[in-house]
Amino acid sequence: PQDELHVVESLELPSSDPQDLLELARARRWGHSVLLVDTNEFPENISAAAEGLKSITLIPALGLNVHSLLKHRTLVLTLD
Repeated sequence: PQDELHVVESLELPSSDPQDLLELARARRWGHSVLLVDTNEFPENISAAAEGLKSITLIPALGLNVHSLLKHRTLVLTLD
């Protein structure tokens, strides 16, 4: 399927509410299994919002591995 790789400028949310992160994923059509890859430290709002969400996983760029890539349908990379 197409659109499995997305590159974004940065990951920012207005709050740490998990619904904001889910809405962002819906609006950008990331699907239901998303791996977000960023620098070693994610923005605080993103980390807090993703905590407990089964559909979105955060991983630092240095920790990216084949297993994580294969477990998720969509990969979102930041340019930061």
